[in-house]
Amino acid sequence: MYFDSLFLYCQKQINTNRTSSAIFRLLKGFKAIQTLQDAKLFQVQRFYGVYPNLTEKQYENKIEQLMKKKLIVNVKSTKHIIKLTDTGAAKLHENRHLLHFKMLNGMTYHKIDVIFKQRLLLYIQTLLNAQKNNFNFIPIIDSSPITEWVRTYYYQTKQNLDQIHLKLYGELMHLLQSLPDQWAAIFVDRLTGFQAYGLNTFQLANKYQLATEDIPIIEKSITHYMLATINHDNRSFPILSAFMKRHHANIAMTMSAKKTYGLLKQGYSLEQIAQIRLLKKSTIEDHIIEIALNDVTFPYETYLSATVMNEIRQAIHETKGYKLKDIKDKLHEDISYFQIRLYLAIVNE
Repeated sequence: MYFDSLFLYCQKQINTNRTSSAIFRLLKGFKAIQTLQDAKLFQVQRFYGVYPNLTEKQYENKIEQLMKKKLIVNVKSTKHIIKLTDTGAAKLHENRHLLHFKMLNGMTYHKIDVIFKQRLLLYIQTLLNAQKNNFNFIPIIDSSPITEWVRTYYYQTKQNLDQIHLKLYGELMHLLQSLPDQWAAIFVDRLTGFQAYGLNTFQLANKYQLATEDIPIIEKSITHYMLATINHDNRSFPILSAFMKRHHANIAMTMSAKKTYGLLKQGYSLEQIAQIRLLKKSTIEDHIIEIALNDVTFPYETYLSATVMNEIRQAIHETKGYKLKDIKDKLHEDISYFQIRLYLAIVNE
């Protein structure tokens, strides 16, 4: 239900402008410039990276299921381009109230959510075992940065474990009380304590009679809700706030793009930067797109005159879509694919 509605929404937004793999890359959180640009262009940023463990096989199976239900259909018998059917649009409208649409915020919390949740789960396991003087448990998180952080935080707070336990319990209860009972129960059932391991995805799906692929969506929604609430009122969550410190959004410019930006600011042209960095000009153009996506002050006018922007805008209007080749075919031959991509990076049509 949750995954299906999420997929249908993304498909509605993207429509036939991209192949079906575009949604897969979006949900996985691919760092490719095209995926980041599409997330903004089709206004699906909140779903970016919300299903990092999704496999191609799972995704292909889901497409087959939705086709059998006549919710989506191939376009012109083309295997890789699909669209919603009227039935699919009706189903999406029926599920428009589902809570994950409101709570997910993938572009903002990309990877921060994983760090926060892993820290929290491992600390709870450590806390509950320490209170029973059991220090030989098997950690549920196998990640050195996470285990080191939890170890440090534990030693900082071990003199007040009972007090920390009580405060943490209160903060979590405050958050969970605002969630549906089923979601709160799923969160609790995932926790590992003393001699009691949390349920895995398959066990949770079976217990709550949900599709297996719905569990990660629910858990991601809960985590994003927690992060948003704590960010909004961190004074009310002093313990949980500690699990968020020193981490920022991970959708930022790559180091390579930053180097290109530095050279741009020094007045070098794209061709000169390509020569200096021993890179293809197309790679430098990719960096420009990346920079434009991340910096709203980027002086795009250097590459896009008002006339060119108007022509591209008109071509998009005429083609009623965002397929680069269709747009290019409507333009003067001097307008490049790079200029089209840059326009799409800075403008929301």
